[in-house]
Amino acid sequence: GINCLALLMSAASDGSDYLFTGSRDGRLKRWALGVDRATCLATFESHVDWVIFMFVFSFYFLPFQLLVYF
Repeated sequence: GINCLALLMSAASDGSDYLFTGSRDGRLKRWALGVDRATCLATFESHVDWVIFMFVFSFYFLPFQLLVYF
C-alpha cells in the first residue's frame, strides 16, 4: 500500500501538477495530474525498504525537481 504522498503544484500556466507516492514495496512513483485522471510518468525502484517519508523541492529558476525520501 501507499505510505506517503507529496504534491508538487506548478506555478506555471501550463498546470503541470505532480503527485509523488511512496509505498511499502520500496517504490516511488511520479504521477501527472490531469483534470479527470492521473498518469504514472516514472517509477523509482532503488529503495530497499518501505518508503515512509519524502520531500519534493522545486525551484522556479531550475528545470528540475529534487526528491528526497526515506
